[in-house]
Amino acid sequence: MNFTLDQRIHDILAVGRPGRETDRAIETVALGVRCADELGDRHFDSCHLLPGLYREPDGIAHHVLDGLGITLQQIDDAVSARDHISTDADFTIDDDIRLVFSNAFAAADEMWHSYIGTEHLMIGVVADGTKSARMLAEFGYTGSQVTKEVHDILGCFGVFKWIPVVLRRLRPRRTM
Repeated sequence: MNFTLDQRIHDILAVGRPGRETDRAIETVALGVRCADELGDRHFDSCHLLPGLYREPDGIAHHVLDGLGITLQQIDDAVSARDHISTDADFTIDDDIRLVFSNAFAAADEMWHSYIGTEHLMIGVVADGTKSARMLAEFGYTGSQVTKEVHDILGCFGVFKWIPVVLRRLRPRRTM
């Protein structure tokens, strides 16, 4: 049985919680699947998401990677140079995709976002234990550096760091 592009995208998204992804996140997965196709890979892992994240020009992840000085050529070269898993199956999904989505959903929840965008997928691909995190480490970047860059671009934690200060000021002071 030969899987269509839409079936493969659906299967990858089904690893997470389908329905929360933005159109850009879905397009990122589609671009990652196309990257795997171009390389002749029938085994999809987190490294295939990196070129997809970069190739979605309006996504936050693209701006994060670009801001770090990582080029599409570097990513493409690294993905094509690595060892590829051969499989007799038409299409398989690596377990690290589950880790990517798990961390992406956790990041979205932490930011109080009801959706999964490229920024959340970017945080997911740098999670400890993913193949893409190891690839980015070869470029000299850690998961915490990439996550900080996502937060800096979004500016989301600037608000959250002030919440405890505001709450302390609203709480009546005790007098003894």
